[in-house]
This record gives sequence, structure tokens and C-alpha cells, in this order.
Amino acid sequence: MNTVFSLTESSSLAHYFMSNLRDTNLQAHKGNFRQNLKKIGYLLAYEISKKLDYQDITLQTGLGAKQTKKLTEFPVLIPILRAGLPLYEGFAEFFEQSDSGFVGAYRGEYKQDLQNKLNQYDFDIDLLYTACPNLENKTVILIDPMLATGKSLIKTYQELSKQKGMPKELHIASVIASEEGIKNVQTELPKANLWIGDIDEKLDKKSYIVPGLGDAGDLSFGEKV
Repeated sequence: MNTVFSLTESSSLAHYFMSNLRDTNLQAHKGNFRQNLKKIGYLLAYEISKKLDYQDITLQTGLGAKQTKKLTEFPVLIPILRAGLPLYEGFAEFFEQSDSGFVGAYRGEYKQDLQNKLNQYDFDIDLLYTACPNLENKTVILIDPMLATGKSLIKTYQELSKQKGMPKELHIASVIASEEGIKNVQTELPKANLWIGDIDEKLDKKSYIVPGLGDAGDLSFGEKV
């Protein structure tokens, strides 16, 4: 069975960084907000690193030989712009030899879903920009701070795998995920491993996570116009 991991499953400093991100009294400082996203990136990168492939090596020190391990290969890091950039920075510092791809994805125009009993609004995902290395038989980490419905992550992976080759392993990293989004990703991408900072129960009518933290892109870089 594939991994679904949350940093807040157990008591750790992750709760402190998550609280800083959610607290409206602290969100006005964009630099601090980006730094806390980056720190969650550090923590998630470390947890993912435990599941990657390693090989045994002998390292020569100034006084002798030491048996140790090194990564067989560095994963390809792919953030979804623009909100994914601060989280990506944490991953890039840990996986410092990784190739990176970049995807611009955003929610299209909302339309009311009359078939939905919760009176929610539906939307499509528009992919306007991709710059990505070859992914054939590579380990890939898709990075997006908010996993709400999962639509952007699902569409990004499906399109990239068509254009750039089929990865051998997929990891998805998010700061906050909804229970519904996790289920959607598990259904559409059953081989994906999910690495989450914290999990929230609800989505509102426009499919934003509740309580969530707001718009991670706006809080990091300023409101869009």
C-alpha cells in the first residue's frame, strides 16, 4: 500500500511551523510566511528521503575508511507555480543535485455544479506553462502547498507523463490537504505517495480547504490583480 504521511500525526516541531502558517496575526509578514513554508519543505523532504533508494559506499576520511550510504539517484523536483516556490526551496536545499521542472497551473472560471448536493462550484485546471526534464523511469516529487480537490496535481502529472515520459515513482508533497483531495488523488493516481504537513476535513463551496490557511500564493507574494 502506498504511503499517506502527515507531519502532525505525532508531536513535533512541525506543529509550531504549521501554527505560524495558519495564524492570521502572523500572516501579514510575507517573508516569515515563505520561511515557514520552506521549513515544512525541509521536514517533508527528510521524510521522503527515508523511502528513496540508496547504495552502500566506502568513504575515506583523514583517519580511515567509513561504510556509509548515498542516494542511488536524486529525485526530480516539480513545483506548481507560484505558490509552490517557497515549499520547493526547502526541497531544493535538501536534494541539492536534483533536476527541477516548473509548471504553471491555476483554477479556471468557476461554474455552479447543479448536480452537487453541497451546492459547490466546479472548475477546470488550466496549464499555461511547463518547463521540465525527461521523466522516463525517474523518481518525481510534485510540490504544491494546498491539496484541495487534487485536480491540479492530477492534471499536472497526467500531462507531464504524456509529454516527458512515465516516472517510475511519484511522491506528492503538500503543506495542507483535504480528506476529499487525498481520496481523489488515491483514486486517480493510485501509485502516488502522499506527504502532507497537516490534514483538514472540509472544503467550502469554491473548494478551498477549511480551516486551511488562505491563499498560499497571495500570502507569499501579494494578491493577484
